[in-house]
Amino acid sequence: MSDNLKIAVCDDETRAISVISASVKSTFEDLGREVILEKFLTPRALLDRLAEHSFDLIFLDISMPEMDGIELAGEIKRFSRNSALIFVSSRTDRVFDTFAVQPFGFVRKSNFLEDIDEVITRYVNSAGKKEEDSSYLYLKDQQGTVAIDVSHVTYIECIRNMQILHFDDSQEEHKLYSRMGTLEEELKKYDFIRIHKGFLASCRFIRRFESKAVVLVTGEEIPVGRSHHHEAMDAYLDYVSRTGDSFIGR
Repeated sequence: MSDNLKIAVCDDETRAISVISASVKSTFEDLGREVILEKFLTPRALLDRLAEHSFDLIFLDISMPEMDGIELAGEIKRFSRNSALIFVSSRTDRVFDTFAVQPFGFVRKSNFLEDIDEVITRYVNSAGKKEEDSSYLYLKDQQGTVAIDVSHVTYIECIRNMQILHFDDSQEEHKLYSRMGTLEEELKKYDFIRIHKGFLASCRFIRRFESKAVVLVTGEEIPVGRSHHHEAMDAYLDYVSRTGDSFIGR
């Protein structure tokens, strides 16, 4: 997370958005965090902005005429999985409905000052811990900038000018339009190695390194290019030496 937190507030009431924005900014600054805050009076305005810009934290009302705030949260997840969501609403009867989009918190408008202080303090504390262990990389796709948790990326496959990210969990494949050389440089610090002109593999998911392929813990086999074998093997052995982390023998 950058020094300046990027925050969005979306509420269809002008007075509400002014009060929420001022309180959010003041509370973060009292906790020693500078923020860049943007206000949105409609869900569509926020979604349009998300197509080209990402936010660390987004505050949402639930009852809005254009789009329900919970439905909006689901749309937000398509643009940025890493944006934390906090609902600010008088609809306490819908708290359990919000669980479907996994919000960071819920602020009751009827108890606004107390709730906003608690949830922001909790966010700052948790974000500080995440920053120490961050494995998120911000990459551009056709819809804008997306946050990718590279700790779950097993390998990246290049097909022409498109890169396909494969994950170890239930996430669907994610497509990017970049350059493999650029991704290779950006992912080196996360222990990804170029094993083929069309493949990058995460060392932490390699179970076995063979002469013509690597076998991943998922059971998938990824080809190793002859011109990449020696350098890739050295990089993998260096990874095992540094971390002691290997699936070999498991």
